[in-house]
Amino acid sequence: MRTHTEALLAATMILGALAPPVTADWFDTFDTYDTVTKLPDQSTWEAWDNDANAANFYATTDRARSAPNSMVINGADDAVHRYSGYDSGRWIFTAWVYAPAGMIGEQYFILLNTYPASDNNNWSLQVELDGPGATVNDFNGASSVPMLMDAWAQIRVEIDLDQDVQSVFYNGVPLVSKSWTGGVEPGGAINIAAVDLWANESDSDVYY
Repeated sequence: MRTHTEALLAATMILGALAPPVTADWFDTFDTYDTVTKLPDQSTWEAWDNDANAANFYATTDRARSAPNSMVINGADDAVHRYSGYDSGRWIFTAWVYAPAGMIGEQYFILLNTYPASDNNNWSLQVELDGPGATVNDFNGASSVPMLMDAWAQIRVEIDLDQDVQSVFYNGVPLVSKSWTGGVEPGGAINIAAVDLWANESDSDVYY
């Protein structure tokens, strides 16, 4: 599982209430950003633990589900967006991701219940995009589904904080259902704190 030793796609990410009518509390299409300035310097996205080495991620026109932009991450990139006030109720987090054919290494889509995070009980979900295996995996579990390559695929996380449960779908296929507070390690918080898009030193461009 992911560990940090230092002291949340086309281009759309949405956190919305799971109750009719479904409304988007927060979303980002990346379409309003310029493509020459790092996203941490022009938006509410930030690098993990404010690490300058992880902050070199940009909006790009290379791929887009909504015109004209998406976000691209690779190498040391580690993009975080924080949230506040999500400590009860039912929520849906959706993200669209584009993984290239021949993807090198593994990258990660992560949801945290506490940020900054000190240890792994702050991770509620860690989805592994395994390029060589062409699979999408629940990182600390046994479940996996085939990964769609060279196309946009949706990651959908249905979160019921009142019942402490989450159900995760990739490209419409169930991946895993498990505890929110104990999704990676026991002892997490009833809270949606952040999404983390971690390139994990992969040399492939992955788009959100």
